[in-house]
Amino acid sequence: MTKRSRPWGYQDPGTATPPNWELHPDTVAVRGGLSRTGFGETGEALFLNSGFTYDSAEQAESAFKEQTEHFLYSRFGNPTNLTFENRIAAIEGSEAALSMSTGMSAMFASVACLVQAGDHIVASASMFSSCYVVLTEILPKWGVTIELVEGNDKKKWAAALSKPTKVVFLETPSNPLMEIVDIRMVSDLAHKVGATVIVDNVLASPVLQKPLELGADVVMYSATKHIDGQGRVLGGAILGSRDYIKNSVIPFTRHTGQSMSAFNAWVMLKSLETVTMRVERMAANALKVAEFLASNSKIESVSYPFLKSDKNYKLAKKQMRGGGTTIGFKVKGGKDKTFKFMNLLRVIDISNNLGDSKSLITHPSSTTHRRLGPEIQAQMGITPNLVRLSVGLENADDLIADLEQAREWAREIPDYAEALAAAFWPGPMTLILPRSPKAGDWITGGQDSVGVRVPSHPIARELIRRSGLGLAAPSANRFGRVSTTTADAVEDELGAHLDPTRDLILDGGECAVGVESTIIDCSGDAPSVLRPGAITVADVERVTGKPVIEARREVRAPGTLEQHYSPTAQVVLDVIAQPGDGMIAPEEEPTPEGVVRLAAPRDVNDYARLLYSALRRADALGLPRVIVQSPIGDGLAAAIRDRLKRAAAA
Repeated sequence: MTKRSRPWGYQDPGTATPPNWELHPDTVAVRGGLSRTGFGETGEALFLNSGFTYDSAEQAESAFKEQTEHFLYSRFGNPTNLTFENRIAAIEGSEAALSMSTGMSAMFASVACLVQAGDHIVASASMFSSCYVVLTEILPKWGVTIELVEGNDKKKWAAALSKPTKVVFLETPSNPLMEIVDIRMVSDLAHKVGATVIVDNVLASPVLQKPLELGADVVMYSATKHIDGQGRVLGGAILGSRDYIKNSVIPFTRHTGQSMSAFNAWVMLKSLETVTMRVERMAANALKVAEFLASNSKIESVSYPFLKSDKNYKLAKKQMRGGGTTIGFKVKGGKDKTFKFMNLLRVIDISNNLGDSKSLITHPSSTTHRRLGPEIQAQMGITPNLVRLSVGLENADDLIADLEQAREWAREIPDYAEALAAAFWPGPMTLILPRSPKAGDWITGGQDSVGVRVPSHPIARELIRRSGLGLAAPSANRFGRVSTTTADAVEDELGAHLDPTRDLILDGGECAVGVESTIIDCSGDAPSVLRPGAITVADVERVTGKPVIEARREVRAPGTLEQHYSPTAQVVLDVIAQPGDGMIAPEEEPTPEGVVRLAAPRDVNDYARLLYSALRRADALGLPRVIVQSPIGDGLAAAIRDRLKRAAAA
């Protein structure tokens, strides 16, 4: 025989005397609703059965008539589920609870069990998109009317509740902007017209807000969020009076089948033991992160109710123990910038869940609230640059570092530089940007700008990924000398100056392009090309929509000396080679007698790849002079001519 409500520490066989004092909620979270079997197990039993047996046909009949308390079928009730229900009811301070399969099944059932055709519902305007769909699209098909109220204007709520109303539905704090509704004020108004007040308390959790103490009648949860809070199982819960649960919710759910599985109930039970510790730590982290975001110049706005600057701060402090674990904030710029910001995160995961021990970020407009049209999104304040951050249990400083690192090297990144990065990174392009304090003088040579590049080579990218750092990448050649394009060339150039105990040469193969990256100054209002490369002026203008301007004299960049890339041999351009000369010329050019052929490139790409190794070979052979036929054309050809001009400078 079982009972739907057990005394403290119930044991069968035997009895347990409950404490004669009021237990702290943290103790209730560990021991509330405990119902041991006759085996005396310490942990809660898991009943993975679908049905139950009876001692007799008469007992079965009596159980179905509710004359005898007996479990009938796990869709109607299960010992594990009952333990979870009793425990969460004790934590919430409600008379009864019912476990549900998901948070949305709890939301739907909590409202639907009360209404019929002709009834009226009043709801807060800011809410999760699925809740919005239930209230504004599904229930109206039943002949139920809906009225939405924005904010906390008492007159607006009084006007909405001046007509007969069956249900008032409040989502507070709201998803994703953490807007707060005055539960006490709305409940007082609703009760005057006999309405039942239902509060979606998901974003606050039972740890940070007690709606029933503030006048609400019913509380519902997506238990998937903070209650499990570890990304394992789905579940929901409805809490309220015994009369409401027994006579309204159970008759509805018994036949519509939104029951929680016993296994999920058992997981939730164990999760309740740690819910206070997790939520309090997550809320403390969230406040610290929100304060950082509010002070960041790259963030347009931050929505977090325990920020002193938040419009709901005073109300939140009055009805909540903490500001919650979720932050809504807007990145300066549009959807593209917001996506780039999210994609650069290294610790925080992109996910549409929340209330998890792991920090998760999502873009509501394109994910959780995508079902709502642009007009409804705009009304709710859900813009293309809004993100929702669910703060987890990680160290808050690590989360802040993760949010900050996307722009850690550059103080400011113009829109046109963002466009170049999106078009050509990873690849042979260096952007000159105003440096941040993190980019020290030893990196920038004392300049107020920093060169940033994202290489395409898989070894270089993996090295950056594994280190989690930006890499300072000076040229692997001596001042003014020919660039190195192989590991052997680096050894020849610098080997005598390296300490074999700590200096390493990482051989990633021959350089794919050959000539150095295009350097583009993006520290002003328009781009300027400081050093040509594979990316042409036309490419820059096409991507940015801006004309390339003349380079500013005060900006210094590698490889822009008048004489540079020079071998020991004299470089002479576009003349006929003589005996004893080295020669670099297209493959179709014949090699004169007595001339050393250093390279015979098939095309401009081959030319770029072979140029520096050919110049180095000239020095290795001791040639006094190298004759080079300049390539014709734009892009790489122009970059090669630039390097040759500097190599040939007297």
